[in-house]
Order: sequence, then structure tokens, then C-alpha cells
Amino acid sequence: MHAHRPRWLLVAGGIALTLSSGAASSQSPHNDFGGATPANNPASWVTYRDVLPSLRPRPGRLRLTFDITAEGRVSNCASSEVEALERAVRHFCGLLVDRARFNPALDANGSARQTEGWVIVRWWEP
Repeated sequence: MHAHRPRWLLVAGGIALTLSSGAASSQSPHNDFGGATPANNPASWVTYRDVLPSLRPRPGRLRLTFDITAEGRVSNCASSEVEALERAVRHFCGLLVDRARFNPALDANGSARQTEGWVIVRWWEP
């Protein structure tokens, strides 16, 4: 198994969004988001203003996994972390579904295909 290293760490005003691959295999350990690439600015996906007020008093971290459709949209967003707050997962996943856009991964024939990805959202009081 290969270790996954973050490809981007975006920090702005008390929130960091770490983007990396969730579908990398031993044949392609460096493909971000299983071959898909962000089509819009990942810094706009989640901002500190988006952090729920109930989460702001203490630092937090949440790992979200999701599918990236052949159309470049996020779907099936969830967190498998035992300590994840269900309300926070729904909230941040909703933001990713609404805001994140990707250039889809391509298959061997050059056709868009579905893949998987994940992000880590970290927040703290600035």
C-alpha cells in the first residue's frame, strides 16, 4: 500500500482544505482524485464563514470521501470517521456537492469516467 501525500493545502482565515487522492492504486499512486482534477478553485469549496458556529470554539478535522461523476460533480459524500459529527458531515458534504467541480477522469478511450476522491477539512479559530 502506498502512502498518500496531500497535493494541495489551502489555508485561509482559520480553515484548511487538504486535497488528495482517494482512488489511487498501486498502478497510479500519484493520480489526484483518481485522475480527475479540480475545475474550479478548491479554496472556494469551503471557507471559514462556512464553519458552523457550534464547531468554531474548538479546532476540528473531518475527512470526507465522495464520488466524482463522469460529469465532474461530487456525489455520495460521507465520512467513515467514528468521531465525525453527523451534522458537520452533512453540512460540509453539501458545500462540496454545491461548489466543487472537476475535470473528470478519463478511461483508456478518452471517455469521461466516474472516480473517487477525498478531502480533509480542518478548522480553528483565527
